[in-house]
Amino acid sequence: MFTFTGYLNQRRFAYAAGLRIGLFAASVLAFPFALYGLKFLTDCRSVDGTCGAVGLVGAMALKPPVAYLFAFSFLGISLRRSRDAGLPAWLGLAIPLLLAADLNNLTVIGAPWSLAFSLGIGTSWPRFAVQALACIFILCLLPSREPTSGDTFPFGNAGKIAFALGLYVTFFNVLSALSQNHGLDPYMRPIWMMMPRIFGMAVLYVKLAFMALVLWIAWSERHQPAPPEARQPTPRPARIEMPNKKIIWSAIIVTIVVYALMVDVGPLLLISLPVNFTTMLVPTFLLYLALIWTIVRSTKARTLGSFALVALAVSPFIHWGYSQWDVSQAKVREAAEIKAIATIAPEFVPPVLVVDSQASVRPAWAVPQIQRVIWKEDYPEEFRQLERSGRRSFYPPTVVDRVPDTYLLLKRGRSSSFDKPRQQYATDGGPYELRIIAPGRDDLIAVAYKTFNPRPSLLPVLTQTGWYRGSNSVMSEKVSDSVKDFLLSSLRGQ
Repeated sequence: MFTFTGYLNQRRFAYAAGLRIGLFAASVLAFPFALYGLKFLTDCRSVDGTCGAVGLVGAMALKPPVAYLFAFSFLGISLRRSRDAGLPAWLGLAIPLLLAADLNNLTVIGAPWSLAFSLGIGTSWPRFAVQALACIFILCLLPSREPTSGDTFPFGNAGKIAFALGLYVTFFNVLSALSQNHGLDPYMRPIWMMMPRIFGMAVLYVKLAFMALVLWIAWSERHQPAPPEARQPTPRPARIEMPNKKIIWSAIIVTIVVYALMVDVGPLLLISLPVNFTTMLVPTFLLYLALIWTIVRSTKARTLGSFALVALAVSPFIHWGYSQWDVSQAKVREAAEIKAIATIAPEFVPPVLVVDSQASVRPAWAVPQIQRVIWKEDYPEEFRQLERSGRRSFYPPTVVDRVPDTYLLLKRGRSSSFDKPRQQYATDGGPYELRIIAPGRDDLIAVAYKTFNPRPSLLPVLTQTGWYRGSNSVMSEKVSDSVKDFLLSSLRGQ
């Protein structure tokens, strides 16, 4: 898989690529049977509803590693075949990178729907994987030839045109792959908007022209004499210095330490490692591996290329720092936006609070002026009321015909008029809206909300969907405390 020496002709490459594709297809076809066996061993059918959880855990443990293994298993053979076809070896990176861009589709294919739902993966047409298969087909067609010298372009003018067409396709592939990341989509959208529409529409025709030109090159080069390696195989390096074991183990240790410090899993650390292996550990490992490897490499060979690689490896950390700053600026803008909303200080606090659900009842008792809380039940549709009595409110609530003429109204969540469509708020972030309702008046007393936009973790942890920022799940007690704090701060001094 990661062998970068030795001659690889068309037939051997076709066999190696076909073997990998066949094994991946077999894993997809065999997965339902493996899942059935797992359910049989766990006897999940004896407890209602547990087989779905068993299937999800099995899919999370098996499908992502298989997808990663399939994508990066092409690394060695693609580099070697590109080199032996007379191309620059680094062009072979296109195949594993295209497969990596479609890891979401490769992961969920043949898996239960709950896997895509739990990982937050949206499936689509696997256009990158199809292009990777096209590149594999091209390398199977191109005959082996001696590599060109530094000042000679492979295949003459036809090769130059093919290279230009390939750059055009690669540019749009990079933009499309980056746009799939929700964290980078706001930065990619302006780039798409600035480009003329004809450029995007022409991509399909450019791909077809590229394939036709490559087929013509393969046909015209079919009588090219085989290089000496084809007659007497000798190891020939692909001129890519790979990280040694010390660098790899250093990156592994750093990854596990950063994961343990930044991801709040508590005593479930060992259990979470295999569960989050492909979604968090592998991206974070590659992040730190690139940094450590390029720094060590630059200390041995102080060349412009080495320092360029270091700059490339550091660029994700620069984006992480920028994300920290961007979140802090967004919070400042949000605070200014809330402060600019016109509110009034009520002359008195009515003793009745009307809320949208029974979940807001308990925090209301923190306000001493509130003596009654009313909410509306959906089924049956009726108003219910709780009154303050001694130490605590009594149950069950009583049914009332209507609300009084003067009362406080608490709106929270989607019922608030300050809720923005398609905006994700923190679980304990509202929006909260407090109004005073009386004959002839409907005045806003206070409003508060907090969008779900946390900073990236203190130490960079990379996931499949961007920087790790924690989850949006909190205990119900914290949500209740946020409602209580909002009411107290809104009615302070009244």
